[in-house]
Amino acid sequence: MLKLLIVADDLTGANDTGAMLAGLGYAAAASPTPEVFPGLLAGREVLSINADSRALPKDKAYARVRGLVERFYPGPEAVLSKRIDSTLRGNLGAELDAVLDVLPPGARAAVVSASPAAGRICAGGAVLVHGVPLLETGLVHDPRTPVHSCFVGRAIAAQSRREQAHIGLDSVTQ
Repeated sequence: MLKLLIVADDLTGANDTGAMLAGLGYAAAASPTPEVFPGLLAGREVLSINADSRALPKDKAYARVRGLVERFYPGPEAVLSKRIDSTLRGNLGAELDAVLDVLPPGARAAVVSASPAAGRICAGGAVLVHGVPLLETGLVHDPRTPVHSCFVGRAIAAQSRREQAHIGLDSVTQ
């Protein structure tokens, strides 16, 4: 029975997460495309799907992510994870809205934009890449999905219709 559904915006996110969980002993599978083959689910605890939505227009990304969650999320007995790009590229707000629109009213999302092993951390709500503010990296020139803000909240708010708040590390560690 599926215990965890991961919807990633690209192949790397889907594969990395699926492989990590398989390495922890979960029966995990990663779908390289949004077209999930039925046999992929057999006996799986974890399904990680590449929505391939990062470079789509935001309305199409919303529809794709919502469709995948509606199709594969088994309900509150399972965990649902929406994997975003740690450098804030893509349709962050639209895709989070898509996930939350499927869940019961009042559901909340916790967004963690960091990948310390890749040199990406979040400090005070801003993403740093190897200690450099995200907007001072070459990612601002990404031809398909350029970065417009180094602040996680601003990047999400630019696309989401939901309220949000920053919870600092000092609050988390308490």
